[in-house]
Amino acid sequence: MKRREKIILGLMALVIAYGFYALFFSSPHKKTDIYAGKKSEELSRIITEISLDLSKSGPTEEDNYVIARAKSDWVKDPFLEKKASVTKEIQKPKEPEVVIPKFTFAYSGFMKMGELKIAIVNGLEYKIGEEVVPDKCVIREIYPNKVIIRIKGIKGKKGEIIVPLVEEVL
Repeated sequence: MKRREKIILGLMALVIAYGFYALFFSSPHKKTDIYAGKKSEELSRIITEISLDLSKSGPTEEDNYVIARAKSDWVKDPFLEKKASVTKEIQKPKEPEVVIPKFTFAYSGFMKMGELKIAIVNGLEYKIGEEVVPDKCVIREIYPNKVIIRIKGIKGKKGEIIVPLVEEVL
């Protein structure tokens, strides 16, 4: 070994020996605070003063008001910001409202045999194009997770009912 390597190894050995000595043989230093007693006495005096002041005076009218307002329901959400729109909205002529009849469907099964898809709706089997409710509803699309039923006489998305697959565990 070269002289430089010997010096480095010697220093490392000294550091390890000092660490071993400091860890196992030297006693831990206990720091004593001369003012510890005075600080604890002063702290306890401040705490007693504050607690006496609080016990003498009850909540003020403002405190009671804040407590009552905090318990009541808020009319307006203070964290919700609604920005007024600068542009004026163009009013479209209103379309006549279409009354959509209420139907209840339960899509409970799906079968696929080649190109033929069969959906089980309300316990009965239907293919695409078959009427679920005579003269009112027709099966438009069949998917493994949903069925799209078309209401006759209503155009657009309003005339479609999407029925999700209901998987019940017995």
